Amino acid sequence: MIDKKKILLLDDLFHAVVTFLIPSCELYGETGRLTFDWKHFPYEDYDDYLFSNHPDAPWNQTHRPDLFTVQTGLHACWHSYPEGPMSHHLKDINQGILDKHKADITKLMGAIRRAIDSNTIANTNPTTVIVLTSGVTGYGPNFGRVDACIQNMNRATSEAAMRYGFAVLDRGEIERRLMYQSYNSDNPYFNHEMHLHPPVQQLISSLLLHLYQCLESKGLSKSETSPLVSSQYPLEKQVNCRNWKNEQFSTVE
Repeated sequence: MIDKKKILLLDDLFHAVVTFLIPSCELYGETGRLTFDWKHFPYEDYDDYLFSNHPDAPWNQTHRPDLFTVQTGLHACWHSYPEGPMSHHLKDINQGILDKHKADITKLMGAIRRAIDSNTIANTNPTTVIVLTSGVTGYGPNFGRVDACIQNMNRATSEAAMRYGFAVLDRGEIERRLMYQSYNSDNPYFNHEMHLHPPVQQLISSLLLHLYQCLESKGLSKSETSPLVSSQYPLEKQVNCRNWKNEQFSTVE
């Protein structure tokens, strides 16, 4: 049972679900607080504040977020390809933007790790981190290159997250598999849309909560108690599997 929790959620698709004009919101209740905001590019000016030692930053409070989720990568591709909905003015792929944003993914993961491992407030609660990949269903077959780009950003996100000891919910891959029998079908179950219709988002939300409960029970993907542990990241080896028996992320060559 998840109750009396503070949850901070950053999502690169959130603004389209609610409204572009009011990109952030907080919900309060007897059982906790949910704060959510729109995550645009992987690392921007506000991230310098969000993951800083500023007294108003969420990591410098007596009750930190119990769960922090972040999803990014989609807009980097939308703004870099001529067929992207934000970049019809382009004549060719803006590779410079893509390269910067991919590098910024690693910068983001490092900033998150340093923030949640900081010990500016004594005896504060730990924060569990879950990184989500972006959905890649796009608007149909004509978005093939953009969707391929988002998949590439998702892989970079997953690799960077695991190198910093964070669990990944691969939303992009889950949605791709759910869409398998709908692509190029005369009778699709789901239409080609960025926000897939129910029950897809309900499934993603349920998986997120189940993953959170699993990580909580095993003490994984969260703040480290040792003040020196942040210096051990990123992991030298590529993390591509989890050894749940030992309740630790394992590394292989």
